[in-house]
This record gives sequence, structure tokens and C-alpha cells, in this order.
Amino acid sequence: MFDPDWNPANDAQAMARVWRDGEKKECFIYRLLSTGTIDEKILLRQTHKKGLSSCVVDEEEVERHFSLSELKALFRLESDTLSDTHDKIRCSRCVNGIQVTLPPESATCNNDLSQ
Repeated sequence: MFDPDWNPANDAQAMARVWRDGEKKECFIYRLLSTGTIDEKILLRQTHKKGLSSCVVDEEEVERHFSLSELKALFRLESDTLSDTHDKIRCSRCVNGIQVTLPPESATCNNDLSQ
């Protein structure tokens, strides 16, 4: 996937089309993102929207709004990091930017990105 949509449901639908009933082989979905770009920030907004959805559906506590400065930051190029997404989701599988724990076997593209 190289063109993320502001609506996470559209990306979820595209990912669902990768695997069909009766498929015998494993299917993988890769996202192509450049660090600090608007595409990476769209992915972060998708994550935020999914969190809002779970807040309503599952009654989980999630921050519900973002400030004007956060909105302006969407259009600022972040060139001083290896991955803005990785920094913001606080990945628990990596130490010093290196993956030390593999994702769970049951993980899907809809899981919490920090896990």
C-alpha cells in the first residue's frame, strides 16, 4: 500500500481484498511510507481514528481531540527522525530502534501498531 487514505475504513477494505476465501498461501501487506511526510502523518491519523472508534464501541479511554498546533504539524516535514510513526506509537517491540520481539502470531493489520 503506497497511497494511504484519510479514512481508515478504505485502507481496511483494500487490505481485506488481498486475501480471499479458499486462499492456501500466506498473504502479506506492506505499507510504503517515507519518514516525516504527509503519508506517514495520514497513517498516524488513521491510528487515532481507530482509537476513537474503539473508544465509542468498546468504551475505552482515548484522547478525543487534537490541537491547532497538531493540525499544523501534519504539513511539517519531520527530517530529524528515522520514523515519526515509530516515535509516536511508542513501539514496545523495539529497543533503540531495533526490533527485539516479533509481533504475536495472531497479529493482523488491524492490531495495535505499538504491539
